[in-house]
Amino acid sequence: MKAKCYKVRLKRLTSISDKAYVAEDYNGNKDVLPKSQVYCPDLTAADDEEVWWISAWILEKKSLNYSAKGAKFYDTKTHRLTSTGSVHIAKHIDPVADNSIDELKR
Repeated sequence: MKAKCYKVRLKRLTSISDKAYVAEDYNGNKDVLPKSQVYCPDLTAADDEEVWWISAWILEKKSLNYSAKGAKFYDTKTHRLTSTGSVHIAKHIDPVADNSIDELKR
């Protein structure tokens, strides 16, 4: 599975439990992130910077500052970043008026 992710410059990324980090950006915004959505550090960044690849869907719900320009896809099977991938958009299905099942009625 490929997950869309963005590069985020962080001032601090601190582990608070086995399943969560506290991330702080340079504007002072702090948020709790699940470890499963923080993929890998950006190895092209300078030594004094903490830059991480973080899942796009979780960043959209958080207050951390990030740029959506350089989006990449993280392959969870091979643990590699790629610039190609696809995002699944669910097809809209109209609800039915009555979804009761006749076999289950008493």
